[in-house]
Formats: sequence, structure tokens, C-alpha cells
Amino acid sequence: MATSLKKLLIGTSVAVGISAIATLPAKAAAFDFDNSESNYATYTHQDGNLWIQGNETAAISALTDGNLQTNVELNYNSENNDASVGFTVTAGKYTAKVSSVTTEEFNAFSGEWLKGLFNAYQPLQTVWNNLTAPFQTLALDTFKKVVGFGDPNIAEFSLDKTGAMSMKTLGFFDLKPKVQTLLSDRITSPLAKANAGLDALNKQINNILNSNTYKTLSAANYNSLSSSQQLLLNNFKTQLSDLNATKIALTTSIATLTEAQKQVDSFNNALNQIQNLQISEITKVELNGNAQYVYGFNAQASNFTAKDDGQSYSGVFSWSQAGKPVGVPEPSTILGLIAVGGLFGATYHNRNKKA
Repeated sequence: MATSLKKLLIGTSVAVGISAIATLPAKAAAFDFDNSESNYATYTHQDGNLWIQGNETAAISALTDGNLQTNVELNYNSENNDASVGFTVTAGKYTAKVSSVTTEEFNAFSGEWLKGLFNAYQPLQTVWNNLTAPFQTLALDTFKKVVGFGDPNIAEFSLDKTGAMSMKTLGFFDLKPKVQTLLSDRITSPLAKANAGLDALNKQINNILNSNTYKTLSAANYNSLSSSQQLLLNNFKTQLSDLNATKIALTTSIATLTEAQKQVDSFNNALNQIQNLQISEITKVELNGNAQYVYGFNAQASNFTAKDDGQSYSGVFSWSQAGKPVGVPEPSTILGLIAVGGLFGATYHNRNKKA
């Protein structure tokens, strides 16, 4: 009976010890923005105080409040993406660093990014193979501008003691209108202006050629003209020479833009086959020094838009990475608990003998 009771007490003490370890409250992850860094801002979605710049308390609150209407924009001030901006998060033995992506970094993995884009949107893959190299460069630059890869808006980020991470970023639920507008600004509008400019040039040339003064002077023997008439005729010829040189250059540009417009039309046709063009901003996430670029092509509707432009933040992009499960206690820990249980059992046994 005493032996059975001793075993029971030892088992109970070990179970209680392990249970205590398993139920210890998890410490919240610690967030830190570099004190010397102010190139970030917190979007509050509150009129009158829409953006709070360089305030760590406000930024951490936005990242952890569970409210998608607040977010932190990294690289808030800079138009150049030559330096990364970010924050670190620590939980247990894990440290995550979250930062914006530089131009150099994006250029290094743009091929991988394009592959992901094409996998998500087959019509773009199909049309891409038929585009000229210059237009491919233009299209890629257009995506970079509309996505804004260097200044991600992070609504939530979490890290736990297993190394598990999750993040939500904000973007557009459908980027098609922005892409098509930018392509129009770069090709369609310049082509229309060039054609209008050519019409104006032709009118100027015709006005000179059809003027009675020019006809009279150009038909006469040059040497028979007075010096003032020769000067006037020379001015006409100089104007015509300049206008014709401009016309040649403009005609060449129109030919180039016309070919580019054909590719814009093909590209827009591919875009129109996509219901919603969803492309997240790009964020660099490092866990204990191991870096990866996080982006996605699938958004959920946020059901709100930014108050400053009425368009941004309509889409929410979610990402997560599993951690490593917390293992059972080390053998030395278990042996220590057994020793404590044995000591308790021995003490009880001695007391029982004395009784």
C-alpha cells in the first residue's frame, strides 16, 4: 500500500510539474522601431489626425490592435527605395525583422515575382510572350509604380514563441483601373498629343506655303529681290526647314507610339479577362536572419477605403508561416521533477513510519 501510494505521489508531482510548465502564460512579443528611424507613419483612419509620423507607440498599437483600418506605412517619406525601413519583433528565442524592399532587392528577385504573377493570372503570361522587350520593361515598371513595392502598408503582424508569424497588408482589391490609367498616361495620351502636334505642324507649314507673300517671293528670281524681300524669304525658308525637321522627328515618335499602342491594346485585352487584378505590396521578412520576400496575388475585400484618396486599402492580403511546436521538456527537467516527487514521497513515507 505504501509503495503504491509513493508511486501515485511521484506520478502526481511529475504531472503537476509538467502541467505547470505547459500552462505558463506566453509573454507578448516585443516590438521595436529603431529610435533613429522616423521614416514610417501610422494611418489612424481618424479625421483630423489621419497620419502620425515616427511615433513608435502609435505604430505598435496599429500593428497589434486587430483593427484593419489602422496600419503602418514603411518608407513613408522617401520617393527613392534605396534604403530599407522596418521594425523588429522578438518572442522567446525568435526575432523577426520586417522591412520595406529596396530597388536593388526587387531587381534581384523580379523574375521570381513575375513568375508568381503569371501563375496567378494566365492571360498576362500569354500576352507577355508576345510583347517587345521595351514594352515588357514598361509594363514591369508600371506594375512597380501601381503596387508601390517600396512602401508597404502593414495592418497586422504577429510572432509567437514557436516562431509562427502572420501578417496582413493593405492594398487594392482591383488594380486594373490603375494599371490601365498609367499605361494610358504613358502611351495613349502621348500618342494623342503627338498626333495633335503633327496636325498643328502641318497647318503651320501649309499656312506658309499657301501664303501669297511666300508664293510671290519664292517664284521670283532671288537676285531680283530687294534685301528686305530676301530676308523675308530666308526667314520663311528657315521656318519651313525647322518645321519639317520637327515633323520628321514627330512622325518617327508617332510611329513608335502607334506600335506601342497596339501592345497596350493587347495588354488591356488580357487585363480585361481578369475579374480582379490583385497584387500585394512586397515586404521583406527575416526570422533569425533567414530572409524571404512576402507578397501575394489574392485579396479579401476590406469593406473600407483610405480617407485621403478614397481608393487605397480596399484589399487585404494575408500571409502566415507556421512555427515549430514546443517540444516536451528536456530529460533533465523530467528527472528533476521525478527527484522532487521522490523526495516528497520519501518524506511522506518517513512520516508514516514515525506515526
